[in-house]
Amino acid sequence: MATANAERQFRASLKDHGLRITPNRLRMFRTLAGHSEPLTSTQLAGLLADEGMNPATVYRMMQQLTQAGIVHPVMVGHEHIGYELMSPYRPHHDHFLCLSCQRTFDLDECGLDEALVKLAERNGSLVTFHHVELHGLCPECRKASAPSA
Repeated sequence: MATANAERQFRASLKDHGLRITPNRLRMFRTLAGHSEPLTSTQLAGLLADEGMNPATVYRMMQQLTQAGIVHPVMVGHEHIGYELMSPYRPHHDHFLCLSCQRTFDLDECGLDEALVKLAERNGSLVTFHHVELHGLCPECRKASAPSA
């Protein structure tokens, strides 16, 4: 659930990006903050339908919040795009997508920050955010696919 401080930061970020603070945007923020996994637009529309939010509104809002740097898109199951809150609303993490079971899960502490900053500096660029997706077999699927001894 969103803390009062996180919601204050969210409100300030909306203002900074010229977006109005509306009940729908607050509901969206609270819904995203209440889930640890990325949610697709379809999932969000389903969760918010009882509150009168239709799929077109959800889709448009995800575009606005992505452009404002509040959420970012994440591959879910190699077929869909989900959305999740970015820092400071959620700690930075990257993702692992299993090629077998299609699960997407968080990878904390990627340790790539310094290397990516140096790489960008060598190319004259500035890193402001990164998101890494690793693809392979999760521990369960790797174990299931290992040949028997």
